[in-house]
Amino acid sequence: MSFNFAQRGRKPGTKNKPDHKAGRPSKPLPKGQQLISFANSNLDTRHEVHVRNPETAASNAEGSYVEDAQEDLGIADEMASIFQLLNENGSDEQGDIADDLDMDDDWVDENDPVPVADFNNEEEEGGVLQEYFKGLQQRFRKDGKIKEYENGTFWVHPKDPYFALMKSDLNPAALYLPRVFLWFPHLLIDKVLECPKCKEKALECSECKKKGSECSKHAKQSELGQKGYTQTPYARRVVDLNGCFYIMGYRYECKDKNCSATFISNDARIIRQLPKVLQCEYPGYITHRGGLSKTVGDLYQPCVQNSVGPKRFHNILRELNRLTYARRYLQYLQAVFIRQQQQPTLRQHLFKEEIISFSTFDD
Repeated sequence: MSFNFAQRGRKPGTKNKPDHKAGRPSKPLPKGQQLISFANSNLDTRHEVHVRNPETAASNAEGSYVEDAQEDLGIADEMASIFQLLNENGSDEQGDIADDLDMDDDWVDENDPVPVADFNNEEEEGGVLQEYFKGLQQRFRKDGKIKEYENGTFWVHPKDPYFALMKSDLNPAALYLPRVFLWFPHLLIDKVLECPKCKEKALECSECKKKGSECSKHAKQSELGQKGYTQTPYARRVVDLNGCFYIMGYRYECKDKNCSATFISNDARIIRQLPKVLQCEYPGYITHRGGLSKTVGDLYQPCVQNSVGPKRFHNILRELNRLTYARRYLQYLQAVFIRQQQQPTLRQHLFKEEIISFSTFDD
């Protein structure tokens, strides 16, 4: 038996000839649809560390260095790019990869109808989540302050499953409570938030253009007043790697009676007004259909670069979330066994309480 060790295929660093028939033909895009490129035009310097001269760095601390930092920390611009990513679901590298690999077609048409499940309310009326969010907002109003901010955190964390099941009544509802990110930026800054709609009008004002800044008329109209916590919905759901968390925001209203526009603290136009160091704390990317955590957004980029399309990435996320659900379900069943067989309470002996069934994954 003889072996042919001659190299097959094109040489490294070269492209196929124009009339080649290798690989699967790329699928044409619908009219008007664009793809996103994660490719870096300068691959040799993508991980390069730029070291500044200590002597010049101090003198330019309020100059170019601040401008570079603002460019690097452009969280609002980063959110805009991820919005486009979530809406378009594509990458221009997929076409090249499909020519070289025999891979499934993960291309998704953005004009496809939205599944009916996406229109379901995230918070069922009178459900566990809605009552939980209502209770948080009632506590904020009663205390007149945010205890979490005083403790140095943005998050509200529920009890861990062990303490929720073994130190109280055996109710699986305690395992449904998610993490909640509190986003009330007006409590964290000294400046007054400005109305984005009035800001747009100021750009068209001839007096503002001559002055080079807002005139006295538009300066007063551009202030935002507080309207209260968000209630429709109470919080926005954000998909994470091992579950979901929620972002609870605040609603603002323009003080100008002729405008009366309202905005939510999740609005990118509101976030752009905040200091860069505060913008970095925002944990997700919000669209009109849902939200993804920054961790998921960061993972999506290398996955697309390595032939994992939107559908496959969706299946991976769903599998990880199902795994978290299964572990919680198993932990609840273990707690039921311990309470029923080993440590039954007096109430269970007398009244023989029925075990509450655990909710389904899609509930």
